[in-house]
Amino acid sequence: MNRRPLANYADIEAQNHQRTPQDFVREWITHWSPTYAHMIWANGWYDVVALITARWAFLGALLVGNDEKDVGYDDAVQYSKVFLEKVQPLYGPLHNMTGDPKKTTGSDIFTMCRSKPLHGMTPAPVYFPDGDGVVTWWIGEDIAPEMHLRDDANGALHINVLMLRDELMASMILFAEHLEQGGAPALEKFRRAFWARFTPIGYPKPDWMQAGRARKLFTT
Repeated sequence: MNRRPLANYADIEAQNHQRTPQDFVREWITHWSPTYAHMIWANGWYDVVALITARWAFLGALLVGNDEKDVGYDDAVQYSKVFLEKVQPLYGPLHNMTGDPKKTTGSDIFTMCRSKPLHGMTPAPVYFPDGDGVVTWWIGEDIAPEMHLRDDANGALHINVLMLRDELMASMILFAEHLEQGGAPALEKFRRAFWARFTPIGYPKPDWMQAGRARKLFTT
């Protein structure tokens, strides 16, 4: 295959990264909201919940400055705590749906709604470790608003995909405001973590991060 010089790739990406972090977030709101709406109208409910919960992790990585590892449940949980739960407090308990006192890491809703459908098409239930039984799901656009993110008598977590989308967008508005008000530290974390997402596969991450510093995208 033809090659692009690495330095040229880095220069082009550095140019694309010149906008402010808050401008990026507001642009994503503009683009993602109608995209998810069209997917919902096409009954792509599992795809929507997978993408939205994946965005929690991506945005969480930008929030905490995760430039060292792939985004995951820990980034999603952090984003939930700081922004999603301000929009909808019911997200908090869903990281440990079974109330397992031994659970100190991970996120049940992230695994159910992101990892399982993203890699295997359909969400998966969560097993209660102290005995027989699972938390299942009921996902759609016609879920009663009062049941959204609540379980019914049959142990099914109800997820209204339209509300899930709207809550993500509302949380991203808060994130953009945080970036405007958080000063240099918040912007630095975002820029560093965002640049890290563009590391070429197989290229040493420290060298790519140094390329970002050399182009004055961030300093740390």
